[in-house]
Amino acid sequence: MKNTINIGRQPETISPHELADAMQAGRAYSQEEVMGLLPGRPRACVRDTLHLMVQKGMIWRNNSKRGAITFELLEGEAMRDAVESKTKRLDVPDWMKNNLVGYERSQNGFRDLCLLARK
Repeated sequence: MKNTINIGRQPETISPHELADAMQAGRAYSQEEVMGLLPGRPRACVRDTLHLMVQKGMIWRNNSKRGAITFELLEGEAMRDAVESKTKRLDVPDWMKNNLVGYERSQNGFRDLCLLARK
């Protein structure tokens, strides 16, 4: 039996436009639901295209407090609102806005202790 390599078959890919056409704008999908939108296509290809679209900012990935991750095709104003709401949630706490107090004194004390131990 000969060892043959099938070089005629190229790996299947799914274009971002193809996946975007299958999704409904404004509807949240789980990853399983997105992979079910293109039946007969390799699930790994759909998943790879989905994550590529998230990286490019074409699809919004939402992590809910319950641990469910959803993907949503947002357009125009809805995408801007989603980005703005996410940045508002990342406010810096008040205690992090102040200058460090006593840090230099602590570092000097540690340095002095190290120098004492060398003697």
